[in-house]
Amino acid sequence: MKKIKRKRGRHEADRGRHEADRGRHEADRGRHEAE
Repeated sequence: MKKIKRKRGRHEADRGRHEADRGRHEADRGRHEAE
């Protein structure tokens, strides 16, 4: 059970990093439109 919980925690972290990447992508696109 502990292993699963820890594994899920890592998954949450990965998703958080993914969200950050997408946010950066959005920023890049916004800057692109600004140019």
